[in-house]
Amino acid sequence: MRSALVVALTCWFVACAGNLDTAQERFTRQAWEEARGFTRTDASGRVLEEDPEDWRTAPIVAGLLLFHPPYPNPTRGEDLFLPVEVLAFERFPTSIEGWARDLEGRPVRLFRRELEGPGVYTVRFSLALLSPNRNWNSLRGLHRIRVLDLQGQVLTYGDVKAE
Repeated sequence: MRSALVVALTCWFVACAGNLDTAQERFTRQAWEEARGFTRTDASGRVLEEDPEDWRTAPIVAGLLLFHPPYPNPTRGEDLFLPVEVLAFERFPTSIEGWARDLEGRPVRLFRRELEGPGVYTVRFSLALLSPNRNWNSLRGLHRIRVLDLQGQVLTYGDVKAE
């Protein structure tokens, strides 16, 4: 009887452990969802209307990196600027990459930026890379941007609107 109880409890603990969900895993799953809102910014980076789902910092780099919404958002074809703050020198990623899906659903790297230590970095990128023929009219709508480290961990994500 006791061994049956031990076996049952062991199976229950293993099943529960398999269902445990880390904050980073939840964050990563959310990053791969469809775009559904955006943080509106002006040409100087001032936030005009915030989407609380956008541009949050991943749990694995909380306290090390801080991402600000890109600007201008929405964009009418001009380049976007994504401010990134490196707050602490220890364990921060040395490079970040921005990824989105093109009009055919294929992943496209929008930028790669080296981070050399604490400070503020501004990453410049263009949504035009998402259109095979650089046709801005075909890009209208929301696009989910994901910022990853070189190991593929999601550091932040957010949506950009092309008008």
